[in-house]
Amino acid sequence: QAVALLQQSVRLGTEAREEFWANPVNRTARQKPLVAASIGPYGAYLADGSEYTGDYTIGEKELEAFHAQRLKVLSDTDTDVLACETIPSRMEATVLLKLLRATPGPPAWMTFSCRDIKRISDGTAITDVARQCDAEDRIAAIGVNCTAPEFIASLIKELRGVTGKPIIVYPNSGERFDAASKTWKFGSAVTDIPNASKEWVRLGANCIGGCCRVGPAEITRIRRALVS
Repeated sequence: QAVALLQQSVRLGTEAREEFWANPVNRTARQKPLVAASIGPYGAYLADGSEYTGDYTIGEKELEAFHAQRLKVLSDTDTDVLACETIPSRMEATVLLKLLRATPGPPAWMTFSCRDIKRISDGTAITDVARQCDAEDRIAAIGVNCTAPEFIASLIKELRGVTGKPIIVYPNSGERFDAASKTWKFGSAVTDIPNASKEWVRLGANCIGGCCRVGPAEITRIRRALVS
């Protein structure tokens, strides 16, 4: 049943994209949208907030077993790209890169959850994991997601210093996830993401969006800010 649901998720996304693209009005001054199939972190499965810490109690072998079947199932669908996202640790990134080398399929991006302006969630310098990704032909883009928006500008600079590949950023709203209550709390800063997105493009970001608590209205504002 889980395999069927994964396949259906891509099918629904593709059908929605084709319905959107069938209307000529939606084709004005834009590329055809891509469908991305999510390969999320082991921490999200644990539901204990470890996707924001990278504090796993298992090793590479167990992580490989966790990710392998899902990655294979989604690689065999009609998705345009695999979104390896919210990756909090170098170990998990290394496992995913190994699996991507062994599993034919569409290109992938790798985006990391980050704890500050230079490091991913487990404390590894983002430049170190970006160099790993940059060396992989299967990785089409590198970036940051589900991270406080006030960190994004610096992280783009760090990434652009070590890769010429496209950079993707889609931060969360700036709120902090409370793993105990499974709720979002007020964060340490407030960032106007649509306004900040213009600076992110100037610094070298190629694709901008939003993650947790950034809804359709905010995405619309981001798009308007970038095309104005």
